[in-house]
Amino acid sequence: MVTQLRELGVIKSDKVASAFRAVDRGAFLPPALSGEAYFDQPLRHMSFHQSAVHIYAMCLESLELDKGMSFLNIGSGTGYLSTMAAYLCGQWSVHHGLELDNTLVDFSTKNHNSCLDRWPDTSPAGKATAASDSDSPDANSTQLNSDVAPFDGCSGALRGGAKQGEEAGDAPFARVKFFHGNVYELDVKSCMRYDRVYIGAACPPGRAKELMRLLSKGGVLVAPVGDEFIKVTRTSTADSPDSFREERMSGVRFAPLMRYPAARCALPRVGWTREAHHTYSPEFKEREWFVPPPPAEQLQAAAAKTPPPESPVTPPQQPWGGAAEGGLVLSPLEMGIHLFRGPGLGLAARALAP
Repeated sequence: MVTQLRELGVIKSDKVASAFRAVDRGAFLPPALSGEAYFDQPLRHMSFHQSAVHIYAMCLESLELDKGMSFLNIGSGTGYLSTMAAYLCGQWSVHHGLELDNTLVDFSTKNHNSCLDRWPDTSPAGKATAASDSDSPDANSTQLNSDVAPFDGCSGALRGGAKQGEEAGDAPFARVKFFHGNVYELDVKSCMRYDRVYIGAACPPGRAKELMRLLSKGGVLVAPVGDEFIKVTRTSTADSPDSFREERMSGVRFAPLMRYPAARCALPRVGWTREAHHTYSPEFKEREWFVPPPPAEQLQAAAAKTPPPESPVTPPQQPWGGAAEGGLVLSPLEMGIHLFRGPGLGLAARALAP
C-alpha cells in the first residue's frame, strides 16, 4: 500500500513513508474492521471511523512535521494519525488530541501507549531506521498488546514520553495525551499555541478562522473547510499580528464537526517543573536563561507594605554564568531552586520560555 501511494505521488517524502510503515493501521481498528485495514479506503463501524490512507498521507505531507514540534489533532478518533505524527515529531514534542467521543479517547490512549511501550527507538528523531519495502501486513505491522495501563499525561514544553522515574531518552517518541471535549466549546484564548494543527472533520469557515488562532508564529493548520482541503500558515509580524496565508490543496468530502453533545474542555498550557526536568530535551536542559530583577517601583511598593525579611536571600555568586545587570543567569533546574528576592517580596524566576 505504501509503495502504491509513493508511485502515485501521494506520499512524497521518505519520513512520511517510514511513519506509515512503522504504525500498524490495523492496531487502531476494532476487530470488525481488521480485515480491511490495509486498503486505501475510509473505514467506519459504529463510532469508529478512519479516513482513507491517502487522506492521511496528504495531511502528513502538508503538515511538514519535524522533531520537537508541538501538534494538536482535533477529532483525533482512533489515534492512528496521532501516533504517526508522534513518530515524526520525535521524543521531545508536545502532542495533544481532542476527541468528542469518550469511548474513542480510551481506545486511542490504550492502543497508542501499547505501540510506544513495545517499540524500539526507530523514530526519525531517534535512530531514523526504516522498515522493509514489503507492503504485506505481516512485514510492516507490529502486533500490539492492548493490555496497557493508561498514560498519565504529557505536561512539558519540549517534553518527551518517559514515564515517571525513567529517562526520556529511552522513549522512541512522545506519548500523546488525548482529551475529551467538543471543539465548539474549546476556549481558544486559554490554550497554548501549537506549531501544527490538524482538523479531522469538515469545519465551518467561521470556526476554522477561530481555530487558526491556536497556531504559533509560522505554524501550520491543515483542515477540510467546506468541501476543500486547505493549508493555513500563520505569517504574523509586529505590524500584522493576526495574518495568515491560505492555500487550497484539493476537493474533499468529510463528515462535519459535531456540535453535540456538549463537552466543555480546556487544553493545558505546558510548563517546566522540577519533577519533570529529566523528561526535557538536552537542548532545554543546557540552555541558560537571564532572569531580570523586579522593577524598582515594584520593590519600593512591596517594601512600603511589608517589613524586610529577617534573613534576606543572597543570590549565589556566579556558579552558572554570573550576574548581569542585577539579574541572574540560571539553568532551568537552578531556576526552580533559587529565588531572587527583594525587600519583602518573594519573586520566583520568571523566564520559563525561550
